[in-house]
Amino acid sequence: MSNANTVASTAHKQAASEHKACAEHHTKAADCHEKGKLDEAKASSKSAMSCCDTASKKSATACTNADYHTEIELAAFEPNNLVPDSEPSPDKK
Repeated sequence: MSNANTVASTAHKQAASEHKACAEHHTKAADCHEKGKLDEAKASSKSAMSCCDTASKKSATACTNADYHTEIELAAFEPNNLVPDSEPSPDKK
C-alpha cells in the first residue's frame, strides 16, 4: 500500500472511531431518557453533539485527502500529462 493510501486509510479509521463514539453517546442519551434520567440524558446529548462535530471534521478531512491522492495518482498516469516527445516504456504500451 502506498503512503498516500496508508494516510487515507488511517484518516478514515479515525473518523469511523469518532462516529462510533458518537453512536455510544446517543445510545446512552436514549437509555437515560427511557429511564427518566433527564440530566444524564442532557449530558450525554451534549457529549454526542461535540463528538459528532469532531467526527464530521475528521470525515471531511479523510475524504478530501483520499480524493486528492486519488486525483494525483490518476493525473500521473494520464497520457495527456506525459512530457512532450516522450513515450511510455515499452511494457506500458
